[in-house]
This record gives sequence, structure tokens and C-alpha cells, in this order.
Amino acid sequence: MRSIRWAFAVLAAMLCLAGARAEDKLWTEDFAAALEKAEKDKKDVLLDFTGSDWCHWCVQLKGEVFDQEAFKKAAPEHFVLVELDFPRGKEQNEAVKQQNKMLAQTFGIEGFPTVILLDGKGRPYAKTGYQPGGAEKFLEHLAGLRQKRAARDELFAKADAAQGAEKAKHLDEALQTVSAQVGSLAGYDEVVEQILAADAENQGGFKTKYGGLKTLKDLESEHAKGAETAAVMAKLDEFLAETKPAGDLLQRALLQKAMLLNDVRVKEMVANLKQALAAAPEGPKAQEIQGILMQLGAQPDQ
Repeated sequence: MRSIRWAFAVLAAMLCLAGARAEDKLWTEDFAAALEKAEKDKKDVLLDFTGSDWCHWCVQLKGEVFDQEAFKKAAPEHFVLVELDFPRGKEQNEAVKQQNKMLAQTFGIEGFPTVILLDGKGRPYAKTGYQPGGAEKFLEHLAGLRQKRAARDELFAKADAAQGAEKAKHLDEALQTVSAQVGSLAGYDEVVEQILAADAENQGGFKTKYGGLKTLKDLESEHAKGAETAAVMAKLDEFLAETKPAGDLLQRALLQKAMLLNDVRVKEMVANLKQALAAAPEGPKAQEIQGILMQLGAQPDQ
């Protein structure tokens, strides 16, 4: 997972913090340092995406599980614990904010709390959230999820002993296991490259499949880095016309196109709302407009 390691190494250099929550030295906010420690100690990483001062189920998870002695004693045997907080009221280091935002985008976080389990190389293998039953029950749940990694690693081992399309097949099965659990292939760039090399003649159809996935990811990255939505949309339409994908790949491409269309509409909505606010900054609807702009992630005063 060199791409993610590189990105967060830059942020790690900016982190002006001790790397641990003040009230609990078992947890850190430093993702890059957590990966290094996990790989060194042969452990996994547990990421807790939380809204500590506003999310009810986040508070429940912390109180019922993470703060319990049973969890504090058992979890660190297998995991380096990382809190990725998105507070609304309390102060937060700017570098931590940037790190947490990037990680949320990387792993497609859609709600809180979300718990992601990674191996020491930063490759996610399971996703979960609040589970009722307390610390012991949650620890059992985590143990079950770690078996998903074991199944993935068995397929990786089979791939290491194979060549060509057979190697690509085992790697594909491993990634399918991960995707079913996590919902994305973030962190598996090197595995995708192995598949493309192993099935270079497209005998198993894996070159077409993963070449398409790589194209979609590259377009998503372009857009995230500031490329014009219309330009990215044009490239996506070209990909659809030339490749004519089907099944899962087509679904991913059309979902990506829908998100781009939504981005265009949101930008148009923000522009109209700002014009409306400027027309009567103290008007009866001004406060409502400001609230909508904030929900859309825009700054009302710009």
C-alpha cells in the first residue's frame, strides 16, 4: 500500500501531537505511525471513524466496548488502535483533520461509527460498526472478522504458488473476498498490478476487468485532485463507449457517473444559494440558506 503510505507520511511529518489520546494511551491519532508499529509488531490495525462529541452510536461504542477493561486488555494483543475523529465542537489539530478526511475518502466512509480492520501493510479486510452486547461480544466479533483475513491470505498463498491466469484467478478471488467485506479495493494497487501482469494476454478476462477498475480509480483520483468534472465525465463516457463493460464493472462505472452528475448539480445549487443569500443577507430566508450551504460543505460567507 505504498501510495497510501506515501500520502500519510507527508501528513505524519506535520502532526504536532504525541500520537495518543490524552485520556487513553492505547489509542493513537497518527495513522502512519500506527501502520509502522503494526508491521513491526506483526499486528493488525483497527480504525475507529467516530464523531466523539455528537454521534450517539459512537459514544455508545466507546462506552460499552472501547472503555471497558476487557477490550483494553485483549484488543491490543492483535490490533494497533487508531481513533479518527470528526468532532463538531472541540478543537482539533489541522493535520489530524486533513489525515482523517483523506482516510474517510480513501475507505469510502459513509456514516459513523465505522470500524475498519487493516493488516500491517495497510490493506483493509473487514468493516463493521456498533454491535450490541458489550466488550466481550465485540471481541468475539473482531475474532470472526480476522478469519476473513485468514481466508484472503490463503488465496494469496495459492497465487504465490501459481502462474499466469491461474495466479490471477486466485488473486481475483482474494480481492472479491475483501470487496465483499469492505466495499472497495483501496490499498490493493499492488495486487491489481500483479493480476494485470499475470493475465497479460487476458486469457482469464482479468486484464479487462482490473484494467477497467484501474481506469475508474484513476478518473476518481483525477477528480479528487481538482480536475474539471466535465473533463472527467467525458473520459468516463469514452471508457463506457470503447470498453462496453458489463456486470460489476458497468455498475461501478455508472455509479461513478451518477456521482459526477450529482457533483455538477451540487455546484450549481451552491452557486444559486450564494446568489440568493447575497440578494438579501438579512432577509427572512437568509438563516435557512446558510444552513443549507453548510450542509453542502460550502462557506455561506464566501
